[in-house]
Amino acid sequence: MEKPYIVGVGGANLDICGRSGGQILERDSNIGSIHLSSGGVCRNICENAVRMGADVKLISAVGADANGEILLQRCKAVGLDTDCVFKLQGYRTGAYLSIHGPDGDMVNAINDMDIMQALTPELLARCDRVLRGAAVIAVDANLPPETLRWLCASYGADKPIFADTVSCAKAPRLLPVLPYLHTIKPNLMEAQLLSGGESPEDCAAALLEKGARNVCISAGSRGVYYRNREEGFWVHPYPLEDVANATGAGDSLMGGLLAGFAAGMPVRERVRFAVTASVLTIQSADTIRRDLSRQLILDSEKECILP
Repeated sequence: MEKPYIVGVGGANLDICGRSGGQILERDSNIGSIHLSSGGVCRNICENAVRMGADVKLISAVGADANGEILLQRCKAVGLDTDCVFKLQGYRTGAYLSIHGPDGDMVNAINDMDIMQALTPELLARCDRVLRGAAVIAVDANLPPETLRWLCASYGADKPIFADTVSCAKAPRLLPVLPYLHTIKPNLMEAQLLSGGESPEDCAAALLEKGARNVCISAGSRGVYYRNREEGFWVHPYPLEDVANATGAGDSLMGGLLAGFAAGMPVRERVRFAVTASVLTIQSADTIRRDLSRQLILDSEKECILP
């Protein structure tokens, strides 16, 4: 019998991360460092979950180009199943360019994800067997709205669906499918946009009223506010003196939520597990921490999370 697995459907691309050595000067060339890595919100979430011990299959698309081959090879090297990643002629592999200040926080970013428009319901229907066999499905808002609606309508009645909002520009794509979602994970800006609220508590309550069942709001250094219909609670991290790279924090948080859910962790336990993963990740220069593992997270919780 096949081990229960997670399916991730969404973006896969190359990340180009530039970090300034000093205060960023607009309209000028800033001295700093540039780092190239595998990326894409859904792909990153899936790799994080793999590193946490989960069995994960990725459904996405890359161009029939060198960057696509690099991505596929790197996914396979960490144990991520790419049998349902489509190599498409006439498209370029997605890319994400981010600029960071000397403290590691992102200042701005540009994403080139036109290839996601090719992930139509007709194309994804080829992966029906894989989707129907999943224990949990993760989606990101890089997907076209019609594809999100099709996925949720086709599988949401039988499968828990976790959704990542990606950005303020793309988060509204999830509003029509909120009643299908088991969990939605926005940051505070995205939650405010979707809900019309101000505080994390108000935003979460409004999103529950709109149909979501579980809301996990990342609020930067304050930590994470989690709410469902039974309870609401904060998980606060210890203050960090140095943030190496904040880009991967949300992806490791969602990866931890998924891996914890797939492992049967109770809700408070899996949120603490996920926040610990996030704290460990932002201390690494890489978007995905290379030594991240389920055991490292469990061993580090007391050092990362306030009692």
